[in-house]
This record gives sequence, C-alpha cells and structure tokens, in this order.
Amino acid sequence: MEYKEAVDYLYNLQRFGIKLGLINTISLLEIVGNPHMRFRSIHIAGTNGKGSTAAMMASILQSSGLKVGLYTSPHLVSFTERIRINNVPISEERVAYITSTLKSKILTHNHPLPTFFEFTTVMAFKYFAEENVDIAVVEVGMGGRLDATNVITPLVSIITNISYDHQEFLGKTLTEIAREKAGIIKKGIPVVMADSFPEVNGIIEERCKNTGSKLYKSGRDFRVEERLQTQDSRLKTQVFDYYGIKKIYQGLEIPLLGAYQIMNASLSIATTEIINNEIKMEEKAVREGLRDTIWEARLEIIGRNPTILLDGAHNEGAAQYLRKALEKIFLPEHDRLFLIVGLMKDKDIRKFLSVLAPLAWELIVTAPDYERAASTSFLAMEAERYNQRVKAIGKVSDALDYAVSRTCSNDLICITGSLYAVGEIKGIGKSMERLRV
Repeated sequence: MEYKEAVDYLYNLQRFGIKLGLINTISLLEIVGNPHMRFRSIHIAGTNGKGSTAAMMASILQSSGLKVGLYTSPHLVSFTERIRINNVPISEERVAYITSTLKSKILTHNHPLPTFFEFTTVMAFKYFAEENVDIAVVEVGMGGRLDATNVITPLVSIITNISYDHQEFLGKTLTEIAREKAGIIKKGIPVVMADSFPEVNGIIEERCKNTGSKLYKSGRDFRVEERLQTQDSRLKTQVFDYYGIKKIYQGLEIPLLGAYQIMNASLSIATTEIINNEIKMEEKAVREGLRDTIWEARLEIIGRNPTILLDGAHNEGAAQYLRKALEKIFLPEHDRLFLIVGLMKDKDIRKFLSVLAPLAWELIVTAPDYERAASTSFLAMEAERYNQRVKAIGKVSDALDYAVSRTCSNDLICITGSLYAVGEIKGIGKSMERLRV
C-alpha cells in the first residue's frame, strides 16, 4: 500500500462519522497484541488547551532524555503530524505499512470497520510500541469517557479548561460535558486540572473522590505569576514564575503567546512533579522543554507588513482567549483588523462570531475544503449581526488574497475559526513570499 492509498483508505473511514465508545478500539488493539500496554503514558482531556499542554509536556519529557510519543488531533497540513516521536512525525512509509497491516487484520478477523479516529488511535499505539517509546503523551479526541484513547492507564490524567463544545455528543450543560471529560480519571491515578467553573470543579472532585485519585488543582495546589507577559508581538515569549506542589521555578519562558498558555504550561510542570518518583525531572529539563516547545497555529505570526496571524480557535471559549490576546498584544500596535473566519457547521457559530466579529474593521467569511464546513452564505448572514463590513469568499486562499489586497503595512490579518481553515493557509504558506516573517 502506498501512502496516498493509505490516507485515502483512512479518510474513507470518516463516512462512519463519530461513534463514541471503546468496544471497537479494545477489540482491534487485542488483534494486534495490545500495544498500548507496552509503554507508559500521560492522558490529556479538556475543551481548549489540550494540544498546547500536550506539546509542552512532550517537550519537557524529551528534554529529560526520554523517547517520547505524541498523539494529537487534528493535523494542520499532513496526516503524519498526528503521530510523532520526539516531535518527528511518523513517516509516510510507516503510515502506509501500518495501515496495510491493520486493514489486513480487520479482514482476517472479520472485525467491524472502525471509525477514522479509532483506526488512527490504534495506529499510533502500535507505532509507539514498535518504536519502544519510553512514554507517550496522548490527547483525547473528543470528550474522554468514551473516546478511543481512553483505553490507556496513564501515570497522570490532565484536564485542561472545560467549556462548551461538541454539545451534540457530550451534552448540553457544562455539568454533562465535565462528566464526559472526567471519564478519563481512573482508579488511583492522580489528576492535574485547571481551575474552572464551580460546577465543573465539583464534577472532577466528585470523580476523584469516587476513584481514590489524588487531585492537584491550579490555584490551590500550584500557581503561576506572570513576570513578563509580552504586550509586543515581536517578542514572541512569555516569562513567568511557577509555585508548585513542592518546587518553585522562577523565570520560566515559553515561546507561545497568550496568557492562557502560561496556565497550560503550569499543568505540564505540575505533572512533572507528580511523576518524579517514576521519572526523575531536573529543573534544566523543565526549563529547556518549555523554552523549546513548538506548537503551530496558536497565535502564530506567519507574515509581516501586514502582520498575518493564525489561531485555531474554534469555539466560544477559545474565541474569548483569542479576543483577550488581540486586545492586549496585537490591536494596540496595528491600525485595522481584517478577520478571516472559517467555521464548522456543528459549532455555535453565533456565539463565536459575537465574541470576535465586533473587533474587525472588515470580516471575511470563508469555507475550508471540508465536508463539515459551514457555508459562506450562512456565516455572512450570522456575521452581519455583529459587523457591517462582511465579505463572503468561498476559498480560504482567495480570502487571504482579498485581505492582503485590502490592507496597509500596519494592518493585522487574523485567520481563525477552525484548524482546517488555518491548516489550508499553512499548506500554501511555504510557497507564498508574502508570508515570510
């Protein structure tokens, strides 16, 4: 099987949609020898911040000299980005080989066809086991309790910010959503969580009590203080102090903008304290790991004159974080904001636009090349509730061309709404001279 054939096969599995549950994943793992039992892991759930936290956690572990698997979703440009070891994506040849192997196993055992995410989860675990990783950092795809990744028994479970998203699968209320996220908590396994809404905190605390899992909560058991939160986008660094469960680290640096990234970093640092009996973590590794973290499309500047900013915000909570960063870091040093938005139709589009649309001098709505994308006509209709300058352009690349044609050197273009829209820009960015920082 060639790589393109493998990826086509994988994407064709998307026709089965999203099916929450563990039966298919467990049975497919059994067929291939339960690879998920052959490496240690850290499991991360939450609504926003999972990917950034996972990237920082993996970078710290790698700086400690470990061979570290990282499984995240979705990807920006290439499927291979989802599965990494020491931040190197799985090769196309290995994707093809494992896909062919699993496909053959499914046919031989007359196993029901898995969903796309079930298949890729098993692929990741098989790859990590074959490569003998020391530990894997695993990001939940959706929810937690019934997510395909919830077959692992990790050293620590991390729960980041919880807010509204995927209500059609996880529930209409924060309590219902929190209960699904809390489903990754397993008996006796410690939990690190971001402080959240009272009803969310209550659900997590109740679950920890019922499972005998020690809970470490930000603001109570560990905290951070900003030393230098940049208000100049050219600096690209934040500096903060961490006051932890047992340790204090001063002057830590992360190359990710936005105050919320400091909180995400603190979850990773607290985790290093908890697993210290299992994996010794030196201060140097924590510092270097945070400093060297690479995580694209989160307040990422890819161009200047005008400034072009990418951010994968895709729900109301993430939109709030993006708005705060725009108001504090970017808008004070730019004349006008041209906002390009491409959203999925299953999101709360009105709430997302209500947060960001009023900031824009002009709002350009577009549609990523993805079946779940909301139509530009619908987005334009909704956007006009909050901004009088709305332009609908079908292709993401054409939307960027239009925005660039309308801007002056001191304007800001921000592309957001989904990682699919941002990924299309990343895909064409390497060949576009205007996107050079």
